Amino acid sequence: MGEFSNLLNSIPGWLSSSLTALVGTLIGGWFTLKGVTQQAKLSKVETERESLELQLSVLKGVKGEVFTLINLYNKRMKTHVDNIKPGQMLILTFPVGDDNFTFYEQNANVIAKLNDSARDSIINIYTYSRSL
Repeated sequence: MGEFSNLLNSIPGWLSSSLTALVGTLIGGWFTLKGVTQQAKLSKVETERESLELQLSVLKGVKGEVFTLINLYNKRMKTHVDNIKPGQMLILTFPVGDDNFTFYEQNANVIAKLNDSARDSIINIYTYSRSL
């Protein structure tokens, strides 16, 4: 133990200070890197969660808009369609205009990020609805 103590005492002060600073820098840098990496992972998870929540809320909004349109169509047109007799035409039309799809149009950028199946289904529903 005495030899080790003598060895440490024989190291010049400037070298000892430099080595201490280097070791402190390496340890501090390692902990900083660990902290930044952990924070990046947490931020990524939070961003993905927020994206999924936004997509879910858009899907709920689309569902609400489609059901509202279907209910409105049934309320205004069902009796007319049910009363068509063979050989007759439906003289009435259901006015589906641009103002009926405000939620769809305002959230098209989020709808575009949905998976292929959901996105294509939503587009098909709205395209079909506009053709009524």
